[in-house]
Amino acid sequence: MNKVNIDKKIFWTQLAVVALFVILITIHMVYDLSNNTFNANVRALNAGHAVGSSDYQTFVEEVINQTIKTWLVQYIVSVIIVFMFGFYIYLALNKVQVGYLFIVIWLFVWFGFAIANPILNKRITAFDVIEFIMFAVILISMFFIANDIYNAKRYKRMADVKTQIRKI
Repeated sequence: MNKVNIDKKIFWTQLAVVALFVILITIHMVYDLSNNTFNANVRALNAGHAVGSSDYQTFVEEVINQTIKTWLVQYIVSVIIVFMFGFYIYLALNKVQVGYLFIVIWLFVWFGFAIANPILNKRITAFDVIEFIMFAVILISMFFIANDIYNAKRYKRMADVKTQIRKI
């Protein structure tokens, strides 16, 4: 069994990233919603809709509603996933041990968080740069977990060899 508990420094680092991610995605959502509300009015005017007309109101409401629906789903799913990660790393302090599968799965998840917006929006914003930095922090912390797993495996092998030598 090649599993270890998470070190407290790694736990607090990853928990800080979780908190920062939730704050960042909340700010990003509020910024995007306010920006799209303003842009919906400008796009309605550019589309030739008269201010105050029913077409204008319908156009603006559709853009805003679509943005809200998109963000609501993305926000809820992202926060649930990140809270699951936070809860699991909390358990991994003492109760649950983690292995290489934990590292691989969560690196894919955090990598997805880092690249999803630039791929979908075809542009990189300041929020995306911060998400890349958070992914780098998670990547580094996962390296230390992998190193702990490797060392635990090595120490176990050394103990097994010593036990076999004593039997001889």
